[in-house]
Amino acid sequence: MDPRLEAAAAKLQAGDLTGARALLAEVSGEPNLPPADRAQALCWLADLALLGGQPDEAEAYLGRALRLARRTPNPAFFRLQALARLTALALSRRRLDEAEQLAQRRYRLARRAAGKLPDQAPVFWELAVDALRDRAAAALERRDLDGYVRRLRHALRLAGRAGLEDAARQLESELWRFRLGSDPAARTALEAQVTRLKDAGRRFELYCLRADLFEAEGDLQAALTSLETALATAPAATDRARLLCRLGRLRLAAGGPVEAAVRDLEQAARLGEELGNGPLVREALTLLIQARMLAGESANELLLRLRQLLPPEEYAWALLAAAYGLYRRNPTAALGLVSEARRHAGSWLARTTASLAEAAVLRRLGRLQDACRAVRRGIALVEAQPTDPTRWRDLLAIRAQLYEAEAVLLARLGRPAAALRTAEGAKAQILRRRLGLAPPDPARLRSWLAAQEAACVYLCVQADETLVLLLAPGSYRPQVRFAPLGEDEVAFGELPGPAAFNRLIFDKVLPRVSAGLAQALDEVSRQVRLLYLVPDSRLCAVPFAALRFPDGSRLADRCAVALLPGSALLARPANPNRPQARSLLAAGWGGVREYDFAPQAVRVAALPGWGEAEALADPPLADWLSRAPRHRVLFVAAHGDWNPPRLLCGPAGEVLTAEQVETLRLGADLVFINACVSAVFPSQVGAEVGGFWEAFFLAGARALVGTVAYVPPDLAERVAVRFFEGWLSGLTAAEALRRAQLEVRPTCGDEMWAAHILAGRGDITLPRPAPRDRPVSGAGR
Repeated sequence: MDPRLEAAAAKLQAGDLTGARALLAEVSGEPNLPPADRAQALCWLADLALLGGQPDEAEAYLGRALRLARRTPNPAFFRLQALARLTALALSRRRLDEAEQLAQRRYRLARRAAGKLPDQAPVFWELAVDALRDRAAAALERRDLDGYVRRLRHALRLAGRAGLEDAARQLESELWRFRLGSDPAARTALEAQVTRLKDAGRRFELYCLRADLFEAEGDLQAALTSLETALATAPAATDRARLLCRLGRLRLAAGGPVEAAVRDLEQAARLGEELGNGPLVREALTLLIQARMLAGESANELLLRLRQLLPPEEYAWALLAAAYGLYRRNPTAALGLVSEARRHAGSWLARTTASLAEAAVLRRLGRLQDACRAVRRGIALVEAQPTDPTRWRDLLAIRAQLYEAEAVLLARLGRPAAALRTAEGAKAQILRRRLGLAPPDPARLRSWLAAQEAACVYLCVQADETLVLLLAPGSYRPQVRFAPLGEDEVAFGELPGPAAFNRLIFDKVLPRVSAGLAQALDEVSRQVRLLYLVPDSRLCAVPFAALRFPDGSRLADRCAVALLPGSALLARPANPNRPQARSLLAAGWGGVREYDFAPQAVRVAALPGWGEAEALADPPLADWLSRAPRHRVLFVAAHGDWNPPRLLCGPAGEVLTAEQVETLRLGADLVFINACVSAVFPSQVGAEVGGFWEAFFLAGARALVGTVAYVPPDLAERVAVRFFEGWLSGLTAAEALRRAQLEVRPTCGDEMWAAHILAGRGDITLPRPAPRDRPVSGAGR
């Protein structure tokens, strides 16, 4: 290998991407070097181009690498490297047919190479398994769940025949994760499988998988039991050390006696040192500091070891992590760790995080004025930062946390008006800045709400509670409530399948949100016709219409609901160049089993009352994008997903993403996306909104209706048709959705009737229809 390749690898490890790129460019451009070195350099250059957001450049590098691969001593290996990167690139760009073809090509090439080169067969069999996994990923992107499972099983059989034990265990775990998310009977099958298995490594993987499931459901004791069983079957010292660390963390989270946690973490730290695994030692020591302090013991020796192990900045972050685990049960000890972290923090982010942590601990100790001063120090640090495009998410995230923390403190100190201003400043900063909107003054906001017979409620979710600020009719000052709803109660992540997602939302999150917010919203929900809720992304999948009150009624029984990124959206003027008032573009793509989405679009377009209506069946995505700006109302029926937000548009694998929507210039009053999880609004920044919310608002839409769950298509169609019937008859959008949900509710055996939400202006109505009839156009395929 050329020494410059080794130097480039070292620079990549050190994070010097510019230096690595320069060396790799030299190697790739020298025609007299061995083709293998040049091909390797081109593959790494492609990786760097992808990191820099330049997919076309990456594709060009990989094309050159493929041509060079034929001249290397091991052409199959280098061709497979380049083809694997091209497959990943095609998947990331949603070019699913291309990804499928590339993965199939890799599979065949790897199988041939394994037969021709028996001494290298294990490497090529592993590459063949990787190709099958990419084919499975392409099937999952198409929502072809049967194809996804079929290809993973093919990969599992191949890994078993080739003796690839690690790959087989990973694939088996992946299949079980999928089954647990889509089949309620899978847990029983998993228990039976675990007891039958004789392979210790596979049993270890499945015990850990079972612990993941219990932990996600909040059953920490069951998770601990499963991990303790897994510990006896850990196949390697590294697995054992990681498991001991996880056991210690879970024991601390469960809140029981800390002696067992101390024992596990001391073993994990010793094993980590024996293995030379620095990150593992750091994690174990950080958790051990928490455990010792919770036990009332000195942690000075551990702090010294950690300080010797880490640079000052990393030491500060480790102390902050330890303080976070302590502050609920021993806030005084946590305050000492935060003070130590402030002394060692070098970056603005670490210093600001330390200020935020200090404020949280001081609030826990009842020192509210001191907590306010700590928050303001953090805000001053953030506001002094220059605009850095590489850190803007960090900047906005910490700014939002500081503003919400200050709002909580101001509310606690009896200053509700100041708390409301501060809370509004935290919400939807990106959206407000990109739209050029400022929050309305309180008098104007009260006037708007009075005209709509509405109230506005701000929700600021904190670690242990939620601040609720209400602007209610007839009340000059905001009302303050503190709800017993912490961020742990509403936490959720990417789960293995639709069934698991729905179970979490309806069986776990919704009851917790109801228990936490019902008392705070009880009175105001009886006083208004429309309730605006300003949540954040921690509440991004809550079906608020089904929120249950102590008397058994639901929020939808009392009033209509609309969600807002922030009250600034109410101040947004309507587009003066909007299309004709009652013009509709309805499109349906694909289907599921015997259900086809296109007739749903035709049915909506055929409702009486439209001035102009187009119904499109499986149109090319480019056609829909070109037509959308010409209509006042958009309706889409398709498959949806939320992480990342996208709609599957047609059998060719075309995908509509939030990024594509942002580029449109819409005059739409309302967009209705009748697709699964189309209105989930995840964001990496807690007080922001993401997904199709952000995209359609940026594109010009005034309101969006979508779903926050995986909804059966026939139920989704009934809600959509009832909604448009009500809206076309003169109801506001929010009231039309409320009545549609209440009408379908008796036919549901669960709370899926509430899965649709409205975001944006809830008071939008359609102007009176023109006195003429019109045909539905474009209804054919």
